[in-house]
Amino acid sequence: MQTLPFPKGTIIIIIAIIIIIIIIIIIIIIIIIIVIIFIVSVIVIVIFIIIIIIIIIIIIIIVIRN
Repeated sequence: MQTLPFPKGTIIIIIAIIIIIIIIIIIIIIIIIIVIIFIVSVIVIVIFIIIIIIIIIIIIIIVIRN
């Protein structure tokens, strides 16, 4: 075993800090992904509703003309 220039406690603290940083980064990435999925789903729903409204308007126009 090689003698370390700093005590073992310091290594444990450094490892703990690295692990905490990694966990925080993972949580942030997950939150970003959830937000992106939510935004995309909202956009898709809005587009779907607009398409349905347009189809209904077209059907009403066709029915009125006939």
